Amino acid sequence: MENEKITTGDKVMAIIGLIVIFGMIAGIVKCGKYQYKQYMKNKEIQQQQDELESAERNVTDNVHEDAKKKRLLKEYELIEKKLGISRNSIYINDEVSYEGIDEDDYSSKVVVNGREYMAVFGSVGVTKTYKLPAKYKHREVRFTHYEITEIKKLVLIR
Repeated sequence: MENEKITTGDKVMAIIGLIVIFGMIAGIVKCGKYQYKQYMKNKEIQQQQDELESAERNVTDNVHEDAKKKRLLKEYELIEKKLGISRNSIYINDEVSYEGIDEDDYSSKVVVNGREYMAVFGSVGVTKTYKLPAKYKHREVRFTHYEITEIKKLVLIR
């Protein structure tokens, strides 16, 4: 072993080995950078989608709240006409739902001067389109509202 000399072939093999090692390191770094860029791109896309979904949810919530208020006002108006009583003496609990009514109808518990009624209101579906702000490229969101048109039933319960 002491007499072994390093030949030109050994030097060439060492240089090739170093080139391969540095090439592998460069390849790993390049793959890591690519993976990081893809991760950041996907993260940005996901953030934009989350913002868009949040904007759509906000519009949806606002629209449904407005529709609920309009529906409740229409219920008061129809009950007021039907019974000939002022709105101040009417209480409507629209959270109460009675079974056995059509899918497009609304039912409510109505209390008038201590008397409890079950009211079933007929409704019509109306589809409206709302546009989101420019930030979301004026994307359109469609909603179907059910607007009350009539009282189908008004039954005295107690």
